[in-house]
Amino acid sequence: MSENDDQQLDVESNFNPISKVIANGLAGLPDAISKSALGAVNRLVTGAVDVPVAFLAGFKEAIEDKNFEKRTFRRSLAKAAVSKAVMTDELQLRAIERLITDQSWKQRNRESIAKAALAELRGSENVMEPESSVDSDWMAKFAKYSEDVSSEDVQKLWGKVLAGEILNPGSFRSKSLMLLSDMDQKTAKLFQLVLDSAFGPLIPHDLLGTTGELLSAARYLEAEGFLSSANGAFEKVLYLSDKSAGLNGQTAHIAIHGSNLPRLKFKAVWMTNGAEDIAKILPRTNERKIAEAIVSKLPKNNISLISYHLFEPGTTIVDKTKTPEFLYVPPVGST
Repeated sequence: MSENDDQQLDVESNFNPISKVIANGLAGLPDAISKSALGAVNRLVTGAVDVPVAFLAGFKEAIEDKNFEKRTFRRSLAKAAVSKAVMTDELQLRAIERLITDQSWKQRNRESIAKAALAELRGSENVMEPESSVDSDWMAKFAKYSEDVSSEDVQKLWGKVLAGEILNPGSFRSKSLMLLSDMDQKTAKLFQLVLDSAFGPLIPHDLLGTTGELLSAARYLEAEGFLSSANGAFEKVLYLSDKSAGLNGQTAHIAIHGSNLPRLKFKAVWMTNGAEDIAKILPRTNERKIAEAIVSKLPKNNISLISYHLFEPGTTIVDKTKTPEFLYVPPVGST
C-alpha cells in the first residue's frame, strides 16, 4: 500500500481500536482506582474478565506504535475480504453486513460510555481505594443494557453510573440498570424536572399541583416505573423518638426537635428503588427550597425547632463545619 493509500486510510477510516480507549484512560486516573477502573472499562469494551498488568502494558505499547492502527485495520479488512470471497449466497452477505454494522454501532456506544466514565473518574477528588472490584455479573448486565444507548447525554449518564460503581461497588443495584436502559432523552428530561422538586427520594404532592407540566411529568414517570403515587395517595409518616425526628435528602438533613412529637404526615410522590439509584448521580440544586415547602406543611404541635443541615459532599454525614439553618422557630410567647 502506497503512502497516498495510507493517507486515504487515515481520512476514511473511523477505526478506533478498543485498546486505545483503555490505554488513553491510563492518563490522569487516581492511583487508588486505576486497577478497578481499567478492569471495569476493559470488561465493557472487550468483554474480557481479567485485566493482568502485562495485558494493560501491552495495550499501552501498542498505542505508542504509530503504525498499529493501520496494521490492525488492514488485517481485519483482509480477513473480511477473504470471507466474502468464498460466500455466494447474497442473503448471507447481507446478514454479515448487518451483523458488522450492528456490532460496530453497539461497540461505538460502549466505547463512548467508557470514555465518559473515565472522564468522570479523572475529575474525582479525595478518592479512596475501593474495598472490592465491580461485580462481574453487574458488569455483564451493564454492558448488555448500555450497548444500545446512542444519545450523547444519556451516554454521559451511563458513564456516571459506571464511575460511581467503580468508586463504590454495590451502590447501584443491578435491577436498576433495566430501568436506566428505558431512560431516553425525553424520560431523562422529565425525570430531571421532577427531581428539581424532590427532597431525597420524595416529592411533596402539594408541589405537583392539580394540573400542569410537573404533574404530567410525574404521571408519565409513574407509568414508566420511576415514581409511585402520582395521584397523591401515598403518605410519608415520620416515626422516630418522641423528642426528635428527621428526613434525609440527597444533600441535606431536616432535623425536627420537640417534646412528645406527634406522628408527622404529609402526602408525597415516592421514587422507586431504581429511580432513587439514578437520582443519586444527578445534580440537586433545589433541595433547600423543597425543604422549606415540606416544613411549611408539617403540623407544628410540640415542635421547638426545625433545622437544615448540609451533608459532606457525596455522603449522608452532616457536615459539622457548616452552620445549620433554622427553617422553623416557634413564635415568641407560644408553647
